[in-house]
Amino acid sequence: MANKDRLSLVDFVRAKKRAGCPICELPADIRGEMVEARRKKITRAEVMEWLEKAVGVTVTPTQMDLHYSGRHDQ
Repeated sequence: MANKDRLSLVDFVRAKKRAGCPICELPADIRGEMVEARRKKITRAEVMEWLEKAVGVTVTPTQMDLHYSGRHDQ
């Protein structure tokens, strides 16, 4: 494998942590809105309601906790 095709160790570990995370699997624009919601102090409950009603995705509080505590957005 050529060096340019190889994942860096940091990228490998990051991808491994994010694998199977339903929030990380959302489109980038949706995740971006979620990041912006945190900056604007929009509650997690409102984000989860929006995901369910407007986006059509249901996530549990535990999934949200794991996503944020795992620092998947960083």
